[in-house]
Amino acid sequence: MKLYSLLFEADDQKPRWNPDNLALAHYKAENDFILYDTEKLKDAIKLGTRVNLLTVVAAYVELRKPRNQYSKCSGAWNIAFSARNPAYPGAGQLTVKLASSVMGVPLTSDRSGSSSKDAKAMWQRVAADSSFTKVPLDNWFEDNSQGDDPRYMDIMPSGKAVELPGPQTPTEEDDCIVPGGNIQTAAKALGSKDAYQSSVDATPFQQRHEAMLTLVRSEMGQDEGTFARNLADAGSTLFNAVYESR
Repeated sequence: MKLYSLLFEADDQKPRWNPDNLALAHYKAENDFILYDTEKLKDAIKLGTRVNLLTVVAAYVELRKPRNQYSKCSGAWNIAFSARNPAYPGAGQLTVKLASSVMGVPLTSDRSGSSSKDAKAMWQRVAADSSFTKVPLDNWFEDNSQGDDPRYMDIMPSGKAVELPGPQTPTEEDDCIVPGGNIQTAAKALGSKDAYQSSVDATPFQQRHEAMLTLVRSEMGQDEGTFARNLADAGSTLFNAVYESR
């Protein structure tokens, strides 16, 4: 069985790139994960000019712990930012899988700001991917006009938001805040009502990154931390470029 059949179960497009060329870097200071093309990087280094890391980044995600003390979210972290190079369809979803596996936690959509249309589409593919385990969440929002008590909601398969009379479970461990000040804005902003955890083996991607570090040190003069930071900066630049063009 080919690797992509395990990694891209919910992706209608088979990748036009080789997963065996991709490596995973983790910039721990910002909880950034960057998937990059090792062969493109090697080719750029061979040219002997200054390497533009933006050209080798396939996808990038930045994770964030839940910020609200009443949102334990079953241990899920938020994806605060994500972007995928258009030349690497499916790489964004793959990076989410790898990040969840490396961190050992489920992931959910941004709970501080609105999720983009593309991010919502990615979460739909994640939800349909059997290699992820769904972690249901009790979604709640704050509506100051109706008092200080949290108000709970659910999203129907049709996309319609429904306010609930209370939490769906008695435990507060799965309570997770949604962005927005009322049910309409919350439903519009929310990328995924649930969290998803992956246990896909990230080791080959991490090993390819480790193997690249010798070349990066000798040819680019960057240690591991500097290289990871520069990849993360390139990922952030990719995010800005993708969303400023929309």
